[in-house]
Amino acid sequence: MRTIIRALRSSSDGRLRSGFFLDPLRRGLPDAEAERQFSTAIDWGRYGEIYDYDTDSDQVSLDDEFTVAR
Repeated sequence: MRTIIRALRSSSDGRLRSGFFLDPLRRGLPDAEAERQFSTAIDWGRYGEIYDYDTDSDQVSLDDEFTVAR
C-alpha cells in the first residue's frame, strides 16, 4: 500500500493504470498471486479511503481527501 500511495503522489495527476503495479508483482509471482495481492491492496486502500480503483478506466487514483500530503 505504501508503494501505491507513493507512486500515486509522484504521478502528475494522482492516477496510474493497474499495470504499473501489477507488472513488478508478476515478475516475482505467478499471475494469479500477483492479481490476488493487487486486489487485496486495492480493497484495503478503498476501505481506508486512501485510493480508489476504477475498473472501467483500469486506473488507481488517490482519494480526494488523501491527496493532501500527510
